[in-house]
Amino acid sequence: MGKGYISAVQFRWSPEMYKSRESFYGSLRSVLDRLAEKLPEKREVCLVAFPEDIGTPLVFLDEPESLLRSKTLKAAIGRLIYRNASRVLRCRIRYKVGWIRALALAKAASIGRVYFEVFSDLATEYGIYIVAGSVLLPRFGLDSDISKIDYSFSDGNVYNISFLFGPDGRLIGSQKKVYLVPGLEDKDGFDITGGSLDELEVFDTPLGRIGIAVCLDAFKEDIINKLEEKGAEILIQPSANPEPWTKDQQLDWLNSSWKAVDSSNSLVYSLNPMMTGHLFDLGFEGQSAIFCKNAWNSLGYMDLEARSHFAALARSQLDEEILVYGIE
Repeated sequence: MGKGYISAVQFRWSPEMYKSRESFYGSLRSVLDRLAEKLPEKREVCLVAFPEDIGTPLVFLDEPESLLRSKTLKAAIGRLIYRNASRVLRCRIRYKVGWIRALALAKAASIGRVYFEVFSDLATEYGIYIVAGSVLLPRFGLDSDISKIDYSFSDGNVYNISFLFGPDGRLIGSQKKVYLVPGLEDKDGFDITGGSLDELEVFDTPLGRIGIAVCLDAFKEDIINKLEEKGAEILIQPSANPEPWTKDQQLDWLNSSWKAVDSSNSLVYSLNPMMTGHLFDLGFEGQSAIFCKNAWNSLGYMDLEARSHFAALARSQLDEEILVYGIE
């Protein structure tokens, strides 16, 4: 493993951040400006991880601001479908899917183009590796050169996908979420498609071999085992928890990244960036953390006792914070 810095961004979102490409770019850039202040002027390699679903609200891109002031997410989506009715209906008929998935397909190309361009530009501008949280997208024709990505798709599947960008702005790889949250991501919720265990990959970087397990996936033993088999040394768990950060939640969360580092023979570090803030009426809470196999910093989730492996931990479950840890 190499020398450098790893960072987990606890991002605080709001619908207004997604009204345009400029507002999305500006929100992310302000975070990375603050990260740059925490790093030495002459630094080694840096890897930054953002939370799950950070690109998903780009579905509201270029829509009227009045829509962004909807009182509930359900109402906002309903108005969004109505405003894009012809495109959504065409996708619904062509791919034989429900209204919400048809909406995601109808806006997929515009979402994907802004997501890839913004994160690629930021990775280049700051000279960093970025695990760009995740976004709901179909299976595009991907290319390491994002200018060559083919934004057409051949089926009606939409996945929760995380992407890794290099400091040259090129796309290194992607990872689909395998396990979907019941009632939220399955057919009773956003109606997305689960990935496959066989598609799990590990990506080489100067800091080490990176494996990505999107939120719930990091709780699953078969996911962690597969990443270990492939030689993962750094686990990234982008998360968005739409629940209050209770003591029970904190105890449950120990069964993901913390447990992976505690029990693994190959994983040395794990980053768990969490989403906070409100998306209309849906609130998100959680303490972001960086775990290290040999760390003991007298840290633990806010209602629990201190434990080993906590290398860095957000102070609040509500605020935006940037965690940084040096790899020696």
